[in-house]
Amino acid sequence: MFEQEDGQHGGNKHLISVQTSQIPNLVNHLGRSFFLSILFDFEVQPKFGSGDVIEIVRILFKLVNIPLVFRGEDVSPGLTDSPAVPEPLADPPETSLFPGEEIFDVTEYGAVADGDTESSLAWDAACAHAENATFYIPEGTFLLGPVTFSGPCSNKQSPSVKIRGTLMAQPDLDAFPNSDWIEFKQLNGTSVTGGNEETTLDGQGGVEAWKQPSCRKSEKCTELIISLRFSNVSNGNVSNISVSNSKGFHVGFHGCNNINIYNVTITAPGDSPNTDGIHVSHSTNIKITSSRIGVGDDCVSIGPGSINISVTGIHCGPGHGISQNHEMNHFLQSSSVGSLGRNANEKDVKGISVRNCTINCTQNGVRVKTWLGSPASNAFNFTFQDIVMINVSNPIIIDQEYCPSHSCKTAEASLVKLSDIKFKDISGTYNSKSGITLHCSSSVACENIQFADIDLNSTKPENSRQVQFNVKGIESGGRVTKGDAYVAQVCGQGRVDLKLTSGKVLSLHGVLQSIQFINVTNAVMRGITSLNSKGFHIFITMSRNIRLYHLRITAPEDSPNTDGIHISQSNLIKVAKSVISTGDDCIGIIRGASNISIKKVTCGPGHGISVGSLGKFDNELDVKGITVRNCTLIGTTNGVRIKTTEGQNPIRASGMIFQDIFMKDVKRPIVINQLYETKKDSIVKISDVHFTNIWGTSISKVAVDILCSKRFPCENVHFKDINLQYTGTHQSHMPFSSSCVNAKVGYTGCQFPPPCH
Repeated sequence: MFEQEDGQHGGNKHLISVQTSQIPNLVNHLGRSFFLSILFDFEVQPKFGSGDVIEIVRILFKLVNIPLVFRGEDVSPGLTDSPAVPEPLADPPETSLFPGEEIFDVTEYGAVADGDTESSLAWDAACAHAENATFYIPEGTFLLGPVTFSGPCSNKQSPSVKIRGTLMAQPDLDAFPNSDWIEFKQLNGTSVTGGNEETTLDGQGGVEAWKQPSCRKSEKCTELIISLRFSNVSNGNVSNISVSNSKGFHVGFHGCNNINIYNVTITAPGDSPNTDGIHVSHSTNIKITSSRIGVGDDCVSIGPGSINISVTGIHCGPGHGISQNHEMNHFLQSSSVGSLGRNANEKDVKGISVRNCTINCTQNGVRVKTWLGSPASNAFNFTFQDIVMINVSNPIIIDQEYCPSHSCKTAEASLVKLSDIKFKDISGTYNSKSGITLHCSSSVACENIQFADIDLNSTKPENSRQVQFNVKGIESGGRVTKGDAYVAQVCGQGRVDLKLTSGKVLSLHGVLQSIQFINVTNAVMRGITSLNSKGFHIFITMSRNIRLYHLRITAPEDSPNTDGIHISQSNLIKVAKSVISTGDDCIGIIRGASNISIKKVTCGPGHGISVGSLGKFDNELDVKGITVRNCTLIGTTNGVRIKTTEGQNPIRASGMIFQDIFMKDVKRPIVINQLYETKKDSIVKISDVHFTNIWGTSISKVAVDILCSKRFPCENVHFKDINLQYTGTHQSHMPFSSSCVNAKVGYTGCQFPPPCH
């Protein structure tokens, strides 16, 4: 419903239908200023029928042709009836304005559209006008030095700015005493709009500015000149203009509130330094929509103090004169939150939404970055969703060691707290070694970093340091707590690489892991399929309260060291409802693990479910509280196994339960081996181990094989209801049996094969 104060202009109008999705972007929060500043060219065609009067209003914009249908009780006698809609005029006729509105044409105040004469655009008259005013720049090319359009103005509404021509900045840096070319300051309700394809603000940065040292490479750099800055502006709009070749940032918003930016084109060469497209800081309720940005730095960057910033429908990357050459596009960035924490007393950043964007041939995709040694602040509630990446180098990044010129005076960790960050429905291709890089602070944990429906494919899989794995749906979150410790969980349909350490792949005796949880608390991984890892598929260490559900982990039976899930020095780890078939242990539980629950896991082929090996390394911690229940093992070389080796560190392994387990054609269903890979006695003490309700078939004659340490015999090893049948093909006369050495064992219930004597 559009309500006009003057009834002769149609009274109250009820919107009946809209034939384009652009309308919500155009009219939301605009009110009367929308009509005054933008809809100069429109006519009404009355139609009569069934007792109602229908007014068809046709509105003319650059690149937009929008029919609207309104219903009212009159035929808007204040407007002109016409059977046809005219083309937009170069100069808006005064007859199309509301009463009291006046146009201030800059050519009537001395501006010369010859591209050579320095033009001084008269703003004071428009700002002082007591009623509605339009500050108008007609077609032509105007050479313009630094200028500030400052308020507050005499009217509660600032003049609207309508640009039909081209503005060329003075090329010399000496012409700019401050850091702005065109600044709008202390205004309320202003709008800056273009009218045709010639509406361009050209910063001419290539003449001199880009030849200066880049601030990304050196602290000794020239202060950036922002082409179009809005400072302390409220309730405004920026639309239908092109900004190009800025000396620094193209468009900046500082201290602003309730600004809509749409149908904006921003271009600069891919190697132009520090030419961010749109930069937002200390502002609230900023909406950036339906625009194309291709520059030499971030397409959109969001700095300190930004609240409720929405970026939607942006095409970021090559185009509009930007080469698709890889070397040129290497300099391109994309959508960034940061750099946060560079200065003391920075305000928090929250409520950032980046949706429905396409990022093409950029160095980074979506990124959150904070400076090394940054003071304490908070950045939270970010959503990156429905984003397409095309040949992007680093699609998803959290970087809390940002220091682009290598000039940071400290190696201390960032104290910016990152939390509640969601990456969802992100798909496409990337050309680097890693699709996801999470590099969080070693002092302040990243909390609740969530991934869902990620589908990223490497265009150079031969260069990837980490094995790709197939993913099919997940809900996840994590807390990262140490410097070289990162967590990511991914889902979707496709193949993804994860880079989860600071610039290197974590190694364990030269073995690579596909997914690593290091110093992580309170994380969930669900629905992952991991294929053909070079080493362990999932490695969990120094972590707490990790839950893994509905995983499918697969590698060939003869693939070496491809453990499915490897758990070390961690507490409260739960693995459930998963299928694992690899060339090594389906699940391996080693030093320092406690309160580990394995439930409803199907294993095979592989080496079974193992605790160990234990005792090899100095300063190992005890293993305790291991539970394996309701599992199935098919065709594995071992069933459930405890293995220790020689070492100098006496530790304990106790409180282990293996219960309700089905074996099918398993070679050695129940094993304790304290001479694993050695002939020397182990000093690991094993006690309180319970095997309960284990049944199925064995292909070896010794189904229960207990070989404990001579120096530290196993204690309280208990068997209850063991029912295993021999199905092997070995023709010896050796009976199907159990073997127990250096073990104190006990039995209840049925036992087959017969118990040890």
